Parts: sequence; structure tokens; C-alpha cells
Amino acid sequence: MDLNTFNLYLFGGTGDLSNRKLIPAMFRQETLGN
Repeated sequence: MDLNTFNLYLFGGTGDLSNRKLIPAMFRQETLGN
């Protein structure tokens, strides 16, 4: 499956929610190849 690349901008990406949920979720998706 061909996927297009894109830019992702996180505003307020240094807060508690991003450290606990958003960044780990994006890392898992990247390592799983999804």
C-alpha cells in the first residue's frame, strides 16, 4: 500500500498529554509500519 508523506504539527507538544499518550502512540505506529 502506497502512503503519502505529510507534515504533522503538534501545538503544545511539550505537555503532559503528549508525553504520556501522543508521542508514544506515534512511535508505536511508526515501528509497526502502520
